[in-house]
Amino acid sequence: MLKSLSILALMALSTSALADIHASQAWSRFTAPSVPTGVVFMQLHNAGPQADALVSASSPVAKKVEIHNHINDKGVMRMRQVAKVDVPAGQSVSLQPGGYHVMLIGLKKPLKLNDTFPVTLKYQSGKTQKITATVNNGVGEQEHHMNH
Repeated sequence: MLKSLSILALMALSTSALADIHASQAWSRFTAPSVPTGVVFMQLHNAGPQADALVSASSPVAKKVEIHNHINDKGVMRMRQVAKVDVPAGQSVSLQPGGYHVMLIGLKKPLKLNDTFPVTLKYQSGKTQKITATVNNGVGEQEHHMNH
C-alpha cells in the first residue's frame, strides 16, 4: 500500500515537472457601467515536452469566470463555453478576439482603462498561475504581433 502511494506521488511530481505552461500578455477591454461581463485575452505557451491545457480561471473582479470560444454555427458566430484550451507541447495558443477567451461574468465593478486585476489560471497538469490583466483594449497588441 505504501509503495503504491509512493509511486503515485512520484508520477504526479514527474507529470507536473514536465508541464511547463505559462500565460503572458494578458489584457482586457474596458466596460461600461451597465455591462455585466468582461473578457481577458492572453498568450499561452507550453515550453515543456508534454501537452497541457487551460481548464479553469478565477478572478476577484467577477462572480464567475468561464473559458469561451467563438464558433461558426450554420453561418452565425456564437460564443460557447468550453471545457479546456489545449496547448500542445512546445507550442503557443492565442486567446484573442474572435477566438478563445476568458469570460468574466457578473463584474463587481466596471473595468476602466489602465486598471489592472488578478486572474488565476488552472491547468490540466494541476499547475496554477497568477497573472495580471491590464485593461488596455488591445492597444499595442497589433504592433507586438507584427514584430513577431
